Amino acid sequence: RVVALLLSDRVSGLVAIVIYILILLSIFVSDLPVPYQDYGWVMIPFAVAGYYAVVYFICKSTIGQSWLVLLYSMVIQGLQMGAAILIANGIGCEVCRMPDYVFLFFISSIASAIPVSIGGVGLREATFAFGSQYLNVDDGQAVALSIVFYLTSLVASLPGIAYMLKPEWIKKHKML
Repeated sequence: RVVALLLSDRVSGLVAIVIYILILLSIFVSDLPVPYQDYGWVMIPFAVAGYYAVVYFICKSTIGQSWLVLLYSMVIQGLQMGAAILIANGIGCEVCRMPDYVFLFFISSIASAIPVSIGGVGLREATFAFGSQYLNVDDGQAVALSIVFYLTSLVASLPGIAYMLKPEWIKKHKML
């Protein structure tokens, strides 16, 4: 059951990313030669239906909460998108090209989930490097966005080590 819950959580995050990618493709990103790109938004209900089918298949007992989980995933991915925009703005990316950087960010998020590296290191940067060529954005800034986002996530995750090493200490000091 725990594995099924973890898998459904990962699928909800993936579907949220796919929804944002479809929105970006439909409205903002224009340099990619994607067939029927303007109609990407039509695929959103299919992505949601696919999510619902996967959750039903792997963990029927959580089907009632699946919509709430997807909503939370949309919020979390939206916050990550906001962080990526702030980082891109901070490193001097062109504002008019921001949707392209965000699109690359979401594609790299999918690539980094492939379990061939630790934490997606290398895959995320390669995605930004290759994707920047297709979208005609600055490859140095694209890779810098990737690295700064990764380092920010890493630093924000460091306090979790205390919980892993000494969970009783955190409970004793009422930090959790």
